[in-house]
Amino acid sequence: MSYGELPFGCRDCKVAPYDGSTPPAVDDKIDVPRIRTVDTNVTRDSTDLEGDDVKIATHTFAKGLEGSLEAGGISLPVLAVLEGGTASTTGMTPNRVGTYIVEGDNAEGYFLLEAQMYADDGGDMHFTAQKVKASNGPNYSFTQGEFAVTACDLSGIFDDSTDPSVLYTIKQNETVTVIDVTP
Repeated sequence: MSYGELPFGCRDCKVAPYDGSTPPAVDDKIDVPRIRTVDTNVTRDSTDLEGDDVKIATHTFAKGLEGSLEAGGISLPVLAVLEGGTASTTGMTPNRVGTYIVEGDNAEGYFLLEAQMYADDGGDMHFTAQKVKASNGPNYSFTQGEFAVTACDLSGIFDDSTDPSVLYTIKQNETVTVIDVTP
């Protein structure tokens, strides 16, 4: 019997700073609230060998991952993971103030991204990219009559802290399973 083969929508997404040496702890994973889209594309370069007026061989190399994510609203803790700024909250209810600052000496780091999709054939599917970095954005959309949206382009590389290295994993669970620490 199949399960998790027909993922539908995007139910949950979490990101966590990741230095490539150890998986992030459960408490380090930050929820991407109101996730709308996680888009991924495996990329690679290739070169052809031609001779005798025909293509003889194609060699592919430099495999990687490109994509994007989009979420409704603006989450300051998520922005801090995506681009290395600093998120803070001061004050007490009803006078709390959230602030996000990007300074010239902030370093953009790698992060782990895990998305969960419920499956139409039962269970769920988890897509995890182990070592991702924001390659463009975050982009904000402030449009009259519409909710604000945050979008960011992503670029993923192989996590070489394991042997063999890992680009991404897909897990299909027979039973819906919350996002945990295991990539």
